[in-house]
Amino acid sequence: MALVIADRVQQQGSANTTVSFTLSSGVTGYQSFSVIGNGNTTYYAATDASGNWEVGVGTYSTTGPTLTRTTIISSSNSGSAVSTFGNPVNVFVTYPSEDAVYANGTVLVAPSGAILPVANGGTGASTASITSFNNITGYSASGATGTTSSNLVFSTSPTLTTPALGAATATSIVASNGLYSTGTYGGSYTDGIVLDYATGNGRVSVGTGDNLTFYTGGLANTATLTLNTSGAIGVGSSPSYGTSGQFLTSSGSGSAPTWTTPSSISQAKVTALVMTLGF
Repeated sequence: MALVIADRVQQQGSANTTVSFTLSSGVTGYQSFSVIGNGNTTYYAATDASGNWEVGVGTYSTTGPTLTRTTIISSSNSGSAVSTFGNPVNVFVTYPSEDAVYANGTVLVAPSGAILPVANGGTGASTASITSFNNITGYSASGATGTTSSNLVFSTSPTLTTPALGAATATSIVASNGLYSTGTYGGSYTDGIVLDYATGNGRVSVGTGDNLTFYTGGLANTATLTLNTSGAIGVGSSPSYGTSGQFLTSSGSGSAPTWTTPSSISQAKVTALVMTLGF
């Protein structure tokens, strides 16, 4: 079953209570509803001499033939199916404003929640999932178009695709002054992280006085590695920075490295080693 719209389609008929129209006489200069195709739907409007009217989606059947009043969009009966149609009823294909897509200058206007498929140049997502905008042009929300002053808010977490390293692509996030996270307390940007490009190198930086900590399992779960403001390396959830002279010893892929103090070598052992080597 498909939604089919055709030009200059009109027939007269009679109403079967609020269920359907039985289509009969053709109208000179118009096609019959047979062009819609058996089992397909179309937008219709119906009127009678008394001023009753109805607009909706109807399903055409060659049996009868009939047009079943599948969905009522608007009517003279306060939006419900009209039960007082007189005969004959003029039934014709229309394009209701409630479902219309049209260009208002350079802005495409569509019903709320409408989806433009990717194959037709869209995103495949409804604009209803975006509640506010910040410096995004060419979209509309709550009737407003162009650039607005609020933040970009997603109703669900978006899926971000990471491109190959190199030039920015349509799937990358580009922020000329850095990408910021405000931190869990919602304060200023001093507690966030900045990703930027400076002096020929990619750079990750944090606010003044902040450590850079790597976690597993998400923010505030298990810390594995910390770089403090002095550049010291801390290991573990309660960072151990070791002591002066220690070095990191690998514990294999299953455990974090540990700080190790070098073994001391006695003077006697040094002398014996020198004599053995022939120095």
